Amino acid sequence: MVLLPGWFLANDSPVNKHFVEAYKARYGVYPSYNAQNAYAAVYALKAAIKKAGTTEKMAVIKALEGLT
Repeated sequence: MVLLPGWFLANDSPVNKHFVEAYKARYGVYPSYNAQNAYAAVYALKAAIKKAGTTEKMAVIKALEGLT
């Protein structure tokens, strides 16, 4: 199981600011918690594929287990 940390709309990190601004520009509303979780999940998967060096299912799962 992969758990992502909690999220706050007002987080002032550059990555969060970019996400919130881009989302609001596209959809006209601020992102929901679920929208942010989907965004974070895609980047977690991207990091796992890069770490695994392949898209082979078990290698990606193993790489996901080691992400922080």
